[in-house]
Amino acid sequence: EGERDVPTFSVKVVPVTTIGIRALIVSDGYRQAQTESTVRDMVKTASDIYAQIGMRFALESIMVTNLPAAFVITETNVLEHVWSHDRLTNLLPHGDGIECYFVSDICDEQMMSIGCRGLTSSSGVVITGSATMITLSHEIGHLCGACDIYDQGAGFATDADMISFGNVLII
Repeated sequence: EGERDVPTFSVKVVPVTTIGIRALIVSDGYRQAQTESTVRDMVKTASDIYAQIGMRFALESIMVTNLPAAFVITETNVLEHVWSHDRLTNLLPHGDGIECYFVSDICDEQMMSIGCRGLTSSSGVVITGSATMITLSHEIGHLCGACDIYDQGAGFATDADMISFGNVLII
């Protein structure tokens, strides 16, 4: 019988890069915005998702702070008695890795929830109490340059957990 051509594949081994995450959980003095065990689970989930591209996440620290003015934050610095996203994400000194802040909610200037699970800036990631196990992974995708996927007709994200790198869809 005739010989068949054997397919060949070009394989590139990607070295694993470990990225540290420092978590700050905000408390209002009565309750925490998130539990330590949930934060650990979110970091593990992010490591599992990003392992396929050579990224691993290590939880370097979890701090809980009693900071009622930051338990619920605003997107912009509009209210004197409520911390903004920028003020909170500049609380910790920026180092190598990712600073991740856990709050109860993110509101507008009328203190109405804006309905998002997380916000990302170059200063850090803010995750709300309504976050799912993959919200941190989603926000890390934004830090890596991924965009939300929008329904052009409706003008909103088609799925709050879906982002893409070009034409590659993840989470």
